[in-house]
Amino acid sequence: MGKKLETQNNETIRILHYIPAFQYGGIESFVINLYKNINKDIIQFDFLIETKMDLSLKEKILAMGGQVYEINSIKNIVPYIKEIYHILKENQYKIIHCHSIQTRPIVSIIAKILHIPIRIVHSHSRQFNNKKHILLRKMMQNIAIKCSNHFMACSQEAADFLFKKDTKVKILYNGIEINKFIYQEKQREKIRKELKIKDDETLLIQIGRMTYLKNQQFTLKIMNLLKKSNQYKLLLIGNGEDEENLKQMTHNLQLENIVIFLGYKKDIEAYLSASDIFLFPSLSEGLGISLIEAQVNGIPCICSKYIPKEVKQNQNVIYLSLEEEHLKEWTDKICEWKDNRIKEVNITELSRFNIENVARQYETYIIKELNVWKQKQLSIQ
Repeated sequence: MGKKLETQNNETIRILHYIPAFQYGGIESFVINLYKNINKDIIQFDFLIETKMDLSLKEKILAMGGQVYEINSIKNIVPYIKEIYHILKENQYKIIHCHSIQTRPIVSIIAKILHIPIRIVHSHSRQFNNKKHILLRKMMQNIAIKCSNHFMACSQEAADFLFKKDTKVKILYNGIEINKFIYQEKQREKIRKELKIKDDETLLIQIGRMTYLKNQQFTLKIMNLLKKSNQYKLLLIGNGEDEENLKQMTHNLQLENIVIFLGYKKDIEAYLSASDIFLFPSLSEGLGISLIEAQVNGIPCICSKYIPKEVKQNQNVIYLSLEEEHLKEWTDKICEWKDNRIKEVNITELSRFNIENVARQYETYIIKELNVWKQKQLSIQ
């Protein structure tokens, strides 16, 4: 039996998580999974967002004891600032956890003004989300960091991108429900039947929001080289601002018969089991949570060189260049690895990405830092 975690006075800790554009992406999935697995007798999560949350998800959060604050957009700057100030002051939060600071330092600024003792800023990326207004984004990040006093990152590379070398950073891996993603033959048969995928066809899969950084355009170029063989099909799971452009590109390359747009899917594990090759050509990833899911599933993974190397946990993962002249390396590896699935994955190798273990690490960190602050307060009195 491990030591029981307790806060001084045994009160429930409420943490306000700030995720402005709350959508179904990697950050949001991670925080919700963390909340599901946290000890809610000790810690509760509240959410501050600038969008309307999906009603079913909001109801689940409320049922678990959390609160959701849907505030004005930053475009309405005065009411935006007033709402944030009111929420932070009225609820007397001791901890805020900011997950987006590239254009949003105001929460951190207000939290410092109100003397909130633990102000966490969390790096989820190894580069800027897009190339627009980079100098402004750097300035916004620096302001948020200066107004914060605790620092987290989903990988060492994400930490190196956002924080100075001498900054003390807690690496908290994006955790997943490990058992959920184990390969299932029945799921494979069901999905392939629904999608009308033949037994002798190789099914490729890419998962992620349809944005510039996820680089689905590169995957379509791969499919353009593979289409002559008539043996390959591609699943694109996700949605986003680039979706229509990608569909137009699919049409222009005459790939409609071999590229399947599925939109957002909750049961990602079933589609991983149905597929034969996982493609991950991202231009940047803080960690790459879908690569962890894919490795648990045992599917061969072909990734860009921009995916953090610390995510690689078995020999079924390879990193390749994204330059145009290297496209053939991707197609060659697809042909070589199409029957390379590991059907019995060693789960212990991936235990550090188990959301239950990650939740315990988070609890320990929060309680320790809160108790340190309380001891300082007692010494001042």
